[in-house]
Amino acid sequence: FEVLEIATGHDNMKDCKALPLDTAFSEPIEKLMKREKQGVLKDTVLLPGCGAVAVRINSDNPGVWFFHCHFDLHLHRGMAIVLNEGGYLFSQPNSAFPSDYPSCQTCKEKN
Repeated sequence: FEVLEIATGHDNMKDCKALPLDTAFSEPIEKLMKREKQGVLKDTVLLPGCGAVAVRINSDNPGVWFFHCHFDLHLHRGMAIVLNEGGYLFSQPNSAFPSDYPSCQTCKEKN
């Protein structure tokens, strides 16, 4: 993936709040993602505390891809996403994620 920009958050984790994507970066995220200049190619990125990273993914490799934090505690707290590139079909017909599979809404309900 390409790292387009890294936005720093707060040094004080107690004041940590979600960064508004329209003001966190040097320009609105919609404009940043359409930038023609290529970002730095990476396979890992260090995310600052309470920060954000704008990445652009070359989506030419179909499959289910797991993006995650390498700290186990963070992983268990939901710092991961699953990307399904190219409408990859699961091995079972009509299969889907289980009804109790964690989602963003699940995280919001716990906090």
